[in-house]
Amino acid sequence: VKTAISFTEGQSLLNYPLILKTNSGHGGRDVFKVDCKTELTKQMGELNKGDVILQEMCDNPGVDVRVFVLGKEIIGAVKRYSSNSFKSNFSLGGKAERYTLSEKQVNLVNKIGELFDFDFVGIDFLIDQDGEFLFNEIEDAVGTRTLYQQYDFDVVHMYLKYINKQMVDLHT
Repeated sequence: VKTAISFTEGQSLLNYPLILKTNSGHGGRDVFKVDCKTELTKQMGELNKGDVILQEMCDNPGVDVRVFVLGKEIIGAVKRYSSNSFKSNFSLGGKAERYTLSEKQVNLVNKIGELFDFDFVGIDFLIDQDGEFLFNEIEDAVGTRTLYQQYDFDVVHMYLKYINKQMVDLHT
């Protein structure tokens, strides 16, 4: 279900600081922190890129966990962080370390996986003040540098095997 609200309604429903994202942004580009209505209005005027997402700043900015999913299988997870930005993107200078999911976190990722037919994605979670996962987004064109950096397996080989199996299953 897609719910549309006006820009003015969105501003009144959320507390500053806000994160403003364009729908077309990726890799931390077109993602901005705005501290007040004046900044938000100014940034919206400068963007002029169609639909945007507004969300409240999380309690733990600059930290997230990306879970890599191939088909219905979790193949790895990394904690991404930055000490100098609210963005944890590796491509913007963020750091990454291998992350071990708890059983509760695995169950959450699997529930999300039940809702979609993924090929290869990254599911990103913010972390609240209690250490709980907050769903942030699904990256369908997910980068794998952090995965290669933290794990000793060939993602491309795994993905090609997955694609081959999908093709075989289509023809049987």
